[in-house]
Amino acid sequence: MKSSYRRFRQVGKKQYIDHLSFIENPILMPDIEIKKTIQIPHTDAFDNFLNNFDLWWPASYTWSQDKLERIFLGKDVGELCTEIGPDGFRIDWGRIVEMIKGKTLSFSWQISPKREPVPDASKASLVKLSFNGMQSDKTELTLIHDQFGNHGEGHESFREAMASDFGWPFLLQRFKLFAEQN
Repeated sequence: MKSSYRRFRQVGKKQYIDHLSFIENPILMPDIEIKKTIQIPHTDAFDNFLNNFDLWWPASYTWSQDKLERIFLGKDVGELCTEIGPDGFRIDWGRIVEMIKGKTLSFSWQISPKREPVPDASKASLVKLSFNGMQSDKTELTLIHDQFGNHGEGHESFREAMASDFGWPFLLQRFKLFAEQN
């Protein structure tokens, strides 16, 4: 009786762990959350982020570097986030997973801790942006980058890098400067 009870507990525990990992990543890490106030209306901030991504995203943060032809976000749910480089080079590095035009935008971050593309979306983290109108000419932009545990080995240092001064804080400052000047 004891051995069958022990076996049941082990099987039950494994099923529970498998169930948890299927629904939600069991490796919990704090999210990156950054807020920026941008001196333009929220609909303009949203449009600038989505439609002018290649004008403010630094080429040095791409695989193509100085040979970058274009980098862009998909324009609707299910569409890919893509980099186009020289000689037909193309890499899809994410997918739009949620969008409410003018308000929210979420995309999978299918880039590994080693800066390699990740075709399996279940091994991606998630970037969520909300564009909240504070006044008619101000936007509070909130970025949350979470689910780093999905990246597996190296996810801790990857999260630290994206939270560092050279990660999302730098990128959102570039976006802010671009959006306020255009």
